[in-house]
Amino acid sequence: ELFFEPLAGAGRPPPPPAGGAAGGAVTGKIAPAPISPPSAADGPAPPKLTCLIVEDNSVCQKVAQKMIQRLGFDTVCANHGGECMELLKAEGGSERFAFILMDFRMPVMDGIQATRAVRDMGLTALPVIALSAEAEHVDDETRSLFTDILNKPCNVPALKKALTQLTLL
Repeated sequence: ELFFEPLAGAGRPPPPPAGGAAGGAVTGKIAPAPISPPSAADGPAPPKLTCLIVEDNSVCQKVAQKMIQRLGFDTVCANHGGECMELLKAEGGSERFAFILMDFRMPVMDGIQATRAVRDMGLTALPVIALSAEAEHVDDETRSLFTDILNKPCNVPALKKALTQLTLL
């Protein structure tokens, strides 16, 4: 079972600009100068925020990575809750991640057990967004562990909305 919808437009080239390949008809107006990327004189670019994706299905991991990267984040993957805990307990691990995208059902340690362990570590401010095919049936106690619960299949607009509400976008 796939947990994410395919990215919109995947594998298709973007549509040509209006007015043909030259970028439109000549209007006599002066086009604005292109914006140049920041230079070293502007100072270092801010570091990208990193999402920890906890998902046991490798295909779903890859799709989640594409979605998260498309929104401007770096990603690190864990195959189950046990690996998630190892990454968080490693030196600097708890400060390394801006948020966790957590599957509900996994072997070894599921998303509910892993999120309880994350909270028990004192990481109550670390956002954990759960993915569940049965999000509407999650009890209140379990729901309170998570920052948000998204339905599967998840898509970019739903994820973007959740991250915007967390002020991560």
